[in-house]
Amino acid sequence: MDIKKILDFEVSIKKRLLLLVLFIGVLTTTDLIVKEIVCRNIKNNKEITVIKNFWYFGYVENDDIGLSALRGVTQGLDKNVKRIIMICLQSFGCIVALIFYYYLKKIKYFIPLILIICGGLGNLIDRIIRGYVVDYIMWFFNFIPLRFFNPFPIFNLADVYAFIGGFLLFMMLLIFHKEVKDNKF
Repeated sequence: MDIKKILDFEVSIKKRLLLLVLFIGVLTTTDLIVKEIVCRNIKNNKEITVIKNFWYFGYVENDDIGLSALRGVTQGLDKNVKRIIMICLQSFGCIVALIFYYYLKKIKYFIPLILIICGGLGNLIDRIIRGYVVDYIMWFFNFIPLRFFNPFPIFNLADVYAFIGGFLLFMMLLIFHKEVKDNKF
């Protein structure tokens, strides 16, 4: 079977919407359930060690955007203003991904965009309900002498979805850049 034919297969809008709703239901619900488990079991306790000096589960209330990327920029803002800004940024990101999902008919773009949308929605719902995003995955790279890696920014399952989706989309656009350039996507 030719992989190019599979990747270039075009799917009808009805099937794309069905896939989107199905994946949003499963992936976003999974993310929210895991966050609730973390809130109930780790919030008031010490972090859980998975691999000593490397991987822990803990509880952090993140009022910034993914991986605390805007921490320095939003530091002095009023808490409510910051929350509104973060909700707007995440909503905008989800809307842009949904627009791309609607217009990109080839199957090769579906999984990356679905992952980006689910990651954005999981954190957006969390931020709307709680006022912050629950992060819980902690990694330490003590063998790398860079401050960014020690500790590595704390993240959650929704961040993993968005990162993997973004990486896959980048790879698809890199590999198939000619069709993007020629508007054949």
